[in-house]
Amino acid sequence: MTADRPGRCREARRGPGRRLAGAAGAAAISLGLIGCGNAHPGEPVLAAPAGSAHLLATSQGVIWSSRRVNGAEGLLRSTNRGGVWKIVQPGRSPGSSLVASFFFGGGTAWAVQRLPDAGGQGDGTIVLRTTNGGRTWARGAALPGEITGPGFAPSYQVYFADLLHGWVLAAGSAPGDPSASPLPDEKQRMQLWSTSNGGRTWHRLPGQGLPLQGLALTFVGQGGCLDQPTITFVNPIDGWISQGSCGHGSDPPRVWRTGDGGRTWTASPLRTPAGGWGPWAGTLRSTPKGAVVATPGIDVGQVRPARSGIDAIVLVPVSVGRSGLVIERSTDGGRTWQIAGRVQLGGRHRDEAPGWWFDPIDAMHWVISAPGSLIETADGGQQWTYTGSAMNLPAAPISFINLSHGFMQGTGRYVAFHTADHGQTWTGQPVPQ
Repeated sequence: MTADRPGRCREARRGPGRRLAGAAGAAAISLGLIGCGNAHPGEPVLAAPAGSAHLLATSQGVIWSSRRVNGAEGLLRSTNRGGVWKIVQPGRSPGSSLVASFFFGGGTAWAVQRLPDAGGQGDGTIVLRTTNGGRTWARGAALPGEITGPGFAPSYQVYFADLLHGWVLAAGSAPGDPSASPLPDEKQRMQLWSTSNGGRTWHRLPGQGLPLQGLALTFVGQGGCLDQPTITFVNPIDGWISQGSCGHGSDPPRVWRTGDGGRTWTASPLRTPAGGWGPWAGTLRSTPKGAVVATPGIDVGQVRPARSGIDAIVLVPVSVGRSGLVIERSTDGGRTWQIAGRVQLGGRHRDEAPGWWFDPIDAMHWVISAPGSLIETADGGQQWTYTGSAMNLPAAPISFINLSHGFMQGTGRYVAFHTADHGQTWTGQPVPQ
């Protein structure tokens, strides 16, 4: 994919592998690559190890987790492979809440915080940053031009390609005509911001051309999407939006790509599996007894970059029906997609997004978490190995350093669960008191 790239770009990209670099090393790689992405338009450069919004394990033994602690969203960190955890979340004002996070290497993280109403002027959203493992947090400027209103409660996602370049996506449904029957005709609303200075200041990107903007959501997930769209960037210009469960009728699932940092987007349809896609997750249907229920179905997970030599491929997991998962792969920056693998997971609950299940370690080694077992491949999805566990595994995000050694986000009194034998046995790691 890069045989003809200029030598300076090719040389700069010979960086440490996935999750191996600290934040400073990743920044040096990324800064050397700004502008290299234009060498072959549409072919992204993997500028840094992939970060994580929920759980991140590093080869240095640092583990991050974002989960509810004492009834509120919290950030936790361990420096000894989960042996001891500490709560490292930033201070919060009364009424404020953490709504998103992103971990990058062992020491750097960002947290999105919603502030309480200030004198009737409306809520605000800020992004905080730590570069020392959560000991101190720097507060950035509020997201400018944020749209708020009655009934609009978006989900937030923050994603950084390197130490400087990041994005915040706010996505949710806006109320429609309350007189509509039997359900109001809600519409999808999207907002996107970017930063080029690590989150100190933010710039609102054009909203009119964002994928799914204004999509009518009648009869989908009782007026809204069960899972909202997600963003991924591999350098300051190349990125993707996947649509979650925000589909309509017989529309096929798609991924949108950008080559200008999120200002404009181009749609790329995913390859249709044998048997077709079926309905979208959350589509309402009537049972023989007259009850209205939301169906399982299509749910497009987050695009995941994976190293392939000194290049990057991109992968996206898509839920199909009640228990199927299709992994699609692109080697041309998301212009075209091929089905790399398909597996059956067992029953999937309503609130489980496909991005939770899938963790690509590199271009060939992937891990999938399914109820009661781990599923792994060492050949890019051609053959799969199912490893049963005596433990009743929760449906939660996972992060693996290699096929045998990884972590699963915990529930209840456990921050995380750790395995060193491909998921056959797990050790619970308690929440700090």
